[in-house]
Amino acid sequence: MERKRFGVTYFLRKARTNKAGLTPILARITTNGISKEIYIQCSVPVDKWSQSKERATGKDKLCQQVNSYLDDYRARILEARQELISKGYEGNCIQIKERLQNPTTLSIMFLAELEKYCEKRQAEVGVRITQLTANKYHRVLRYLREYVASAYRKEDLLLSAVGYEFLDGFNTFLQTAHRCKHNGAVNLLDCVKNFTRYCLRNEWIEKDPFRNYKLKE
Repeated sequence: MERKRFGVTYFLRKARTNKAGLTPILARITTNGISKEIYIQCSVPVDKWSQSKERATGKDKLCQQVNSYLDDYRARILEARQELISKGYEGNCIQIKERLQNPTTLSIMFLAELEKYCEKRQAEVGVRITQLTANKYHRVLRYLREYVASAYRKEDLLLSAVGYEFLDGFNTFLQTAHRCKHNGAVNLLDCVKNFTRYCLRNEWIEKDPFRNYKLKE
């Protein structure tokens, strides 16, 4: 099996140079041709930076501190990636960035959080939605539990594991195991879509999995 591409590079964001002449350094994490950038909370004068070496130049204390920080941050990236892989994640650039910026994000469970969301929708009956709509959310939750148990042999999944493959599989599950017509399956998937948008607003996920999964009536 071919080893997946992985790399870390440092570069300056010169447009953000402050009045003191310090320019922030960013880390660019690349996996499988996809990159994510992170502000690493470290700055350096432009004239004391070598892009080819990705290091601060000079022997003064500031340059030594910057280079030491860069080494430490690279080690943190590698540690985060290894930890993700050891827990069954792909260890891609999105997951690594999430782990570095918000270590608790990747521990949020999909069905557990969806159940709370269904309770929230139930509380809105008579105010924002009807009981029929609330019932639809509870139905989706029930079907998702069946699907996760059947397809993944688990009681729940991490929220970050829900992507295109999961949605496509659930769509097929609805139309086979529950004999939902296409429009009926789309109607139920819309509930999942509303939930993932809720997660996006809460910054529990970085991107909505439905941006790449189009629902058509």
